[in-house]
Amino acid sequence: MGSRTSATRLALATLLVGMASTSPSRLWATESTNAAFDCSEVGGLDYLLKERTVLLLGEIHGTVESPRFVADLLCNVVAAGHSVAVALQLPEFESEVISRYLDSEGTIEDRKELLTHAQELTHYQDGRFSDAMLGLLDSIHALRARGGQVDLRLFVPSDIDSRDRQALSGAEYPMAVTIWETIEELDSDLFIVLAGLTPSRVIRGTPLDPDHEPMGYILSQWNPTWRLLSLALSHSGGTAWICTSSHAVDCRAFPLEGGGWGTPNSIYIYGDVAETGYDGLYFVGEISHSPPARADTMEPNFEVKPITELPLKSTPQP
Repeated sequence: MGSRTSATRLALATLLVGMASTSPSRLWATESTNAAFDCSEVGGLDYLLKERTVLLLGEIHGTVESPRFVADLLCNVVAAGHSVAVALQLPEFESEVISRYLDSEGTIEDRKELLTHAQELTHYQDGRFSDAMLGLLDSIHALRARGGQVDLRLFVPSDIDSRDRQALSGAEYPMAVTIWETIEELDSDLFIVLAGLTPSRVIRGTPLDPDHEPMGYILSQWNPTWRLLSLALSHSGGTAWICTSSHAVDCRAFPLEGGGWGTPNSIYIYGDVAETGYDGLYFVGEISHSPPARADTMEPNFEVKPITELPLKSTPQP
C-alpha cells in the first residue's frame, strides 16, 4: 500500500492528471466508433485503460451523478473496443429479475414488471436502488442493444439482510470474495464496482472504527494480478436522497456541501493512496438527489441543516 501523501504532492498529481484528461486525443477512440454509441466524454479514460483495472467508485447513495458517471464510463469503454463489467451493491438474489429486464425490450411494461418483482430493491427508501440506478440499467440495456458487451453483477451476499444498512458492516469480507471471484470469471479489461464510500476504501480503518477492514482493503491484501484503483465521489455541492433513520418518513433530499473542483465527469489520481483511503477521486460537479425507484413517501417541505461532505473535505485547492 502506498504511503500517505502530502497536500502539495496531492495537488501536483491531481493537476497533472487533470491536465492530461482534457487532452482532445483522450475523448474518444475514433469519431466513427463514438458515433455508434454517442457517449458523453470522461476525462482521464485512457489512464483507466492502460492496463487491466478494477475500479472501485465510492458513492454517496441517492445522487443522479454517480450512476450517470458509471453509465458514461461504460459507454466510452465499449466505444473504445474494450471489454467492461460493472458490479452494483445490491443483493445477489435479485440478479435474475434484473437480468430479465436487461434482456427485455425495455418498455414501460417491462419496467413495471421489474419494480413489481424486485421485492427487496423496492423496499429500499435510501438511494441504493434509485431512479438514477434504474437509469444506469437502462443505459446498459441501450449499450447491449447497439452491440456493446457489458456484463453486470450484484455483489451483496444473499444471506445478508441488506434492507438494514448497518448489517452491511459485517458483509465486507463476503462482498470482497464475490467481487474477486467475478473478476476472475469475467476477465474484463475494466471492472467497475459502484459501492458506498466505506466499502471502497483501500486502507484499514474508518474515522469511527480504526479496526474496520473495508472491502477495498481486503481486495488489496490478496495480491491481485490486476491494478486496483479506488476513487471517491467529489462534487461542488447539491442534494442527495438520504435516510437519517430506518423509517421512510426520515428519507428525503438533503443539501450537501461540497469542496470538490476540477473538470466535471473526470477522474483525478493522487499518485499514492491518501489518508482518506482512496487513490483519487471522480469529480461530477454539482450533484442532485435521486429518490427510490419506487418511492411510497412524499418529500417533506421543511428546512434541513446541510451535511458536510466529510470524505473529501480536505481535497487540495488549486
